Formats: sequence, C-alpha cells, structure tokens
Amino acid sequence: MSWTAWRRSRPFWGGLLIMAGGVEVVWTTWGGLGLVQFSGLAGATGWLVCVAALTAGVLAWWSPDRCVLPGVLALAIAFVSLVMANLGGLFLGFLLLSTGGAMTVTWAPGPYSEEERQRRGALGDRQVQ
Repeated sequence: MSWTAWRRSRPFWGGLLIMAGGVEVVWTTWGGLGLVQFSGLAGATGWLVCVAALTAGVLAWWSPDRCVLPGVLALAIAFVSLVMANLGGLFLGFLLLSTGGAMTVTWAPGPYSEEERQRRGALGDRQVQ
C-alpha cells in the first residue's frame, strides 16, 4: 500500500494532532518555555497526558474502523490537561488535542473506487483486507 493510500484510509491528521498535542503539553510542562519548570502534580500529569495522547493517536491510526474511542479519549484528555497540566500546555496543547479529537471522532472513509466497490460487493458483508 502506498503512503497516500495508507494516509487516506485512516484519520491521519486527527491522530497526528492528538500526538502533537500530547507532546506539546509535556514539553511546556517540563521545559517551561524558559518561564517556570513544573514538578510535582503538574509535571506528573503532563507525562500522563502525553502518554495517553500518544496512545490515542496510535490507536486512531492502528484501527481506523474504531476511531471514535480514541477521539473521545483525546477530548477527555484535552479537558483534563486544561485543569491539571499547566492550562493544557498554555492552551496550545489543549487546542491541538481537542481539534485532533474532534477530527478523529468525525472521520469517515472516503468514497470507494469502482474496483473497491465491486470487491466489497463480491465479498458480501466480510471486511476487505
């Protein structure tokens, strides 16, 4: 499968934004952008948000037919990060997580080509690999 076909067969941009939001939250929490480095609960929550966001983004890519769960998970992570992890990475991580989560929840596969429709019709209800 080519890169373009792989990317179009799953919520690629939603998963990418989710993972970028998680990395941004932990980067802001631990790097501090030269302001204040957070430790304790804010630092630990930043790492938890990052790990959960990376997991949600990979799940969105790994299993595109079940992309609603990672999207909802990313939206929940976004709101948790807003309260617990330095205002969601100074709001940028919150925006990335919530946008990626919304894109992942609302993602639907594109229209199938004529060849793909014939293959699916010949197989009936079974899923095409």
